[in-house]
Amino acid sequence: MGTPPEPVTERYSTLRGLGWAALAIILYVAMVDAAVETALRGAPSRWIVAGVVAAYAAVAVLLWRRTTWASRATVSFFVLIGLLAFSAWLPGGTTQGITLAGQPTTTVLAFVSAAIVLAAGVAIVSMASLPVAARAILGALAAYGVGAFLLGIAAGTSYPALLHGASLWTRLPFWLQGAFVGALIVTPAAILLQVGKGLRRSPGAPFHGPGLQVLALGAGVLLAVAGLRAPAGTAVASLKFADRAEPVRVAGIVFARGESGGQPVGPSGRFEVGVKTIYAFLSIEGVKGDDKIGAVWSLGAATLYGQQVFPSQVSSVSSGRGRLWFSIEFQDGAAPGGYFLEITVNGRLAQSGNFAIEPKR
Repeated sequence: MGTPPEPVTERYSTLRGLGWAALAIILYVAMVDAAVETALRGAPSRWIVAGVVAAYAAVAVLLWRRTTWASRATVSFFVLIGLLAFSAWLPGGTTQGITLAGQPTTTVLAFVSAAIVLAAGVAIVSMASLPVAARAILGALAAYGVGAFLLGIAAGTSYPALLHGASLWTRLPFWLQGAFVGALIVTPAAILLQVGKGLRRSPGAPFHGPGLQVLALGAGVLLAVAGLRAPAGTAVASLKFADRAEPVRVAGIVFARGESGGQPVGPSGRFEVGVKTIYAFLSIEGVKGDDKIGAVWSLGAATLYGQQVFPSQVSSVSSGRGRLWFSIEFQDGAAPGGYFLEITVNGRLAQSGNFAIEPKR
């Protein structure tokens, strides 16, 4: 007689165990990679990230025999997403924060937000207690949000800019664009629905499932709020001065690899290592001829170059409004890393933006 076939439930349990183990290992590698890459790129939060990852690694080793692969994967997921959300609230955390898998901070945050919005949409669509029309509308809005973040990644748009009016569709107000709708309307809606589902559960029924979902979705909301409160190059900034009735307005920092007729050539938020010159274009209005417009270029926390112009010296803005551009040259080519530009008017910060120089693959 042959060996009896393995029960289906036992095979399923084995595959599930392997899945949890694989997920836990991937998350361990991701956390170590995040700590190493963030440190190598000189991010302001590098020591915090490294410290949290090291502390978690020590605790994981001490408790190894008392945990399962499922619990290791679950805890690792929440440590990683919690670290992303926390670091985003630190100075420069949405543009010069955690890097992962060779991707700049804005790409990492946009991808995580897309995944959380997708999870929120799936959770909503799966709720049989909701009317079909409500599930269809919220599901479509979730898809709208996911698409906005993914298109932003492809275009190299900074994470704060996606939430300030530079996502799908830019002709709409920022609060009707995909990134804002997905991260700050659909996701909170999913949280409220999950909480309501938990409150309606049968007495004695476990709440850990909806509870974990609420925690994950909540981290996504915190991440989006951090991006919303951060300065973005596409957001219009207004500065009021005592010597004038109208404020100075600065908007639309656009980085490019070239310039022609005062217009950007090859606009992007990402450039290949070795590029010789980067241009930054911006629109400004309300300035006087003797105002000092400054530009400070930085790599990580290190200042690279500072410039200063007067509107009276630049024909395009000599009337008090118009478009001007700054540039930075790299004699030996730009090195990989996250670069930052701050625009000041009479010494006051008016606008900021960032771009990434990526290594060749």
